[in-house]
Amino acid sequence: TRYIETIYEKSLVIKELVDEFDDYLNDRLMTTLDCKTILVSQFMECLKSDYQEELKDLGIEFIMTCVGKDVQLNLDISKVRRVFGNIIDNRVKQLSEQQSKKIQIESIITEKNVLFQISDNGPGVRESDMEKIFEPFYTSDPSRKVAGLGLSICRNIVQAHDSEIWAEPCIDGGLSIIIRFKR
Repeated sequence: TRYIETIYEKSLVIKELVDEFDDYLNDRLMTTLDCKTILVSQFMECLKSDYQEELKDLGIEFIMTCVGKDVQLNLDISKVRRVFGNIIDNRVKQLSEQQSKKIQIESIITEKNVLFQISDNGPGVRESDMEKIFEPFYTSDPSRKVAGLGLSICRNIVQAHDSEIWAEPCIDGGLSIIIRFKR
């Protein structure tokens, strides 16, 4: 039975990779967005509803700070929710060894843009890897058996919105992923 369990676990890893690759190819081929107008506050409520309980169950403190609640964005909401899902999933994996776990999402409003900053208190990423983490099949975690496509898919979706995504180190450790959408 030990061999069967090993084979099963490896098949799950392969299935995850195939699913991610399929998603990656679909996102590369898909050029149309189904954009709708949504308030920043409504979008933040969607994210809270999507992740608050799951992160609580994982022992992760989830903090949301919403500025510019009445500011409108024109987004393909399901695709952008997927962006946040990929980022949060990625950050959860990085927090696995932390004793005190925290993920924070903050909206920041400027004259021309709405920025969303997703930060954690995990181990962070080396400065030299900041841009590489958005490349297909790259991983900054040498212990991962499979390098993913999640952040590459995020970049494709954000760029399809004529917007930007990048990573920065957090002042107190951890990583921030910042997404800038035009107002």
